[in-house]
Amino acid sequence: MTWLWRRIQDEPALAYQLVNALVLLLVGFGLDWTGEQVALVGTFTAALLGFLTRKAVTPTVKRGDTQV
Repeated sequence: MTWLWRRIQDEPALAYQLVNALVLLLVGFGLDWTGEQVALVGTFTAALLGFLTRKAVTPTVKRGDTQV
């Protein structure tokens, strides 16, 4: 399970798209969810993984600083 969490941390945008595609696939094959429920899962997933995405793409070294 650790490998899954590490993979999500490495590629949060990919994880979001996979969750989104999985939900839509399940709904397409008969999962009895309303459009609102699908939207809520998508919104929650985007918000949660958005924090990881920001952390992954935000520089940690300020301009002029040197890395050791």
